[in-house]
Amino acid sequence: MNERIKELRKSLKLSQTEFGKKLGVSRDVINNIENGRVELKEYLIKTICSVFNVSADWLRAGKGDMKAESDEDMLDRIARELSLTPLQSEAFHYLMSLPDEERETVAKAFFILLKGNKKPAGRKESRPPQTEADVKRKIVNSELDA
Repeated sequence: MNERIKELRKSLKLSQTEFGKKLGVSRDVINNIENGRVELKEYLIKTICSVFNVSADWLRAGKGDMKAESDEDMLDRIARELSLTPLQSEAFHYLMSLPDEERETVAKAFFILLKGNKKPAGRKESRPPQTEADVKRKIVNSELDA
């Protein structure tokens, strides 16, 4: 793993000092890691992956690409795999950009518009069903808050 840390740092054109500063550690820590004198701690692995958008599989074992797939790239890939139209892709991206609670509200409103207050076939109800009025009220309130 120490060679991959060095490879990452050099690909970013950062000195050991600059690299360490972005991670909240000293140059000496980076030097010791790169030279195999200390083992990389789990918190630092997670920090490196987060700060530099690096794949944990690549960092730990050299598997796959160095760079992790961004959320936007992942959404684009899924949209392509599903052969979504541009409008569907835009709606998908927008939906996924919403906080969880708002996504849930939009999903409920979607099914109310499509099927009345029926749950989709094959899906278990995760929460007690809401009335159409409850969902509409939530939509209106969220629009007022925006």
